[in-house]
Amino acid sequence: MSGEGKSMQICHPSTCLFLTLSKQLLTDAELTPNHTLRRLIQAWCTLNASYGIQRIPTPRLPVSVSQISKLLKDSKTPKLQVRCLKRLKSIASENETNKRFMEAAGAANFLASIIIKAKRSSKDDVLEEDFGLTSKLEDEALSILYQLQLSETSLKSLIGENS
Repeated sequence: MSGEGKSMQICHPSTCLFLTLSKQLLTDAELTPNHTLRRLIQAWCTLNASYGIQRIPTPRLPVSVSQISKLLKDSKTPKLQVRCLKRLKSIASENETNKRFMEAAGAANFLASIIIKAKRSSKDDVLEEDFGLTSKLEDEALSILYQLQLSETSLKSLIGENS
């Protein structure tokens, strides 16, 4: 038995089996698992970086609607708002699936509520330091809302609820 990274080769006199990252036994030694192929391509890209080749990133799993819902819930706590908004922005920038999950979790309504709250607070009503934070929250929320590229249905719903 020999181990290399996260895969393991088990040799028997009649067959050779490979235990892969997905914990599936393979009976054909000629197959190249996707993880291995991706790593080989990434290594080649790294070796050839001096020729202008960029390393392909390791794909990330999309976040779930429940993870986004928890983040939205946590961001209702004033101390956590800026950090949560930055995380939402990062999630939205990763891929289209994350944007759709954010839309499904109600992120658009949440972001719109931050913008509306900021607009209702005038500079005269709040302390200078609170106004700066409110303005920063508004900017982050507006940026994320723009980045989501909401569907027409979601935009109509958002406008109808917040008119």
